[in-house]
Order: sequence, then structure tokens, then C-alpha cells
Amino acid sequence: HGECDLVLTRIPTFRKILGLHVHIRTQIVNDWSYISRVGIKIGWDTLEIGARGVYYINGVRHGDLSNGISGFKVTHTKPNMHKKQMKHIFEVDLRGGEKLMIKSFKNKNLIHVTIEGAKEETFG
Repeated sequence: HGECDLVLTRIPTFRKILGLHVHIRTQIVNDWSYISRVGIKIGWDTLEIGARGVYYINGVRHGDLSNGISGFKVTHTKPNMHKKQMKHIFEVDLRGGEKLMIKSFKNKNLIHVTIEGAKEETFG
């Protein structure tokens, strides 16, 4: 695939009626591509994460994450040069041991997305 938007997961019945949508956008560099942005929608709320830790919550750049996304806790860990941690880490706690982990590297335009602890009853 080249530069495009892809659906990573789409669960309209997530937590009965909220729904969970995770989309990724890829960017072409020469003859390869990488994930440049990730968009998450739970219920009516959205969280978009881009390169170097830039994020938007419900369209507001670097908005308040303290209320999470539709009540699901979001934590943002910033890079720490003393600990040689060179990435922003966003964790969306989906409850029950399930979570979305998004890593946005400080000096690169790369994003890494994982779904941890996924259960069949949630993700099918």
C-alpha cells in the first residue's frame, strides 16, 4: 500500500453502544510508507495523535486529557532525555485489562499502535 487511510479496527458494539474506531494514516517516503497519524473515536469523542506527540482531543490541539475520551482514561507520558526515553506514549485504558498504546517518536515522524490485552468478546 502507498499513502492512504486505513481502518485498524472498527467495533460498533464496543461497550454496548459507544463504538470504537481506530484509523491510521500512512505517509509515503521513497519506496516505503509509515504510520504518520492515528485517529481514535469512542462514542462522540475523538483523539488524533500525530508526529512528535502532537495531539488533538475533539479538535482542540493539546486539549485537556484529564476527562479522557468518552470517560476512558488517557495518559500521556512525555519524552525524558535523562531516562533515554525518546517517545511520547499515549495510553487509552479500555478497561478490563484492554488498552490502546500509541507511541509517537520524538525525533521522527513514526507512530506505533498496539492493542494490548485484547479479548475476543470485545474485538471478535
